[in-house]
Amino acid sequence: MVDKGIYYVGIEAPKSLRREVLSSSRSLVIMLKKYEQIKNNRREKIELLSMLNKTEKDIAVLVGGLRKLFPETKIRQVMHMIKPREEEDEPEPEPARPRPKKVPVKRHMTELEKLERELDAIEHKLHKVN
Repeated sequence: MVDKGIYYVGIEAPKSLRREVLSSSRSLVIMLKKYEQIKNNRREKIELLSMLNKTEKDIAVLVGGLRKLFPETKIRQVMHMIKPREEEDEPEPEPARPRPKKVPVKRHMTELEKLERELDAIEHKLHKVN
């Protein structure tokens, strides 16, 4: 009787073939181990980000409560009106030429100077209270 489907094959250098299969299995196990570490790192990252978001929300709530407790001042109103200055490229310096004498001109106060003056007034009031 002849069995169908059973074949015998001769393997040349079975020890080196076995060594290659084992080294492939070993590298596969190492990669799986690294993959598990990556999964754990991702899970930890998600947990930390959720904790960060929760802390951020808590801080926002606390800051909102503090804003309600502080008195209303003009500084907040002025700060909303100030627009950030855009950085401009510095033009190339022109050749040196004689400058006319500067005549002292009465300056208008800048927004920053106004804010500093108001801050000084508030600090002075605080010192009077204490």
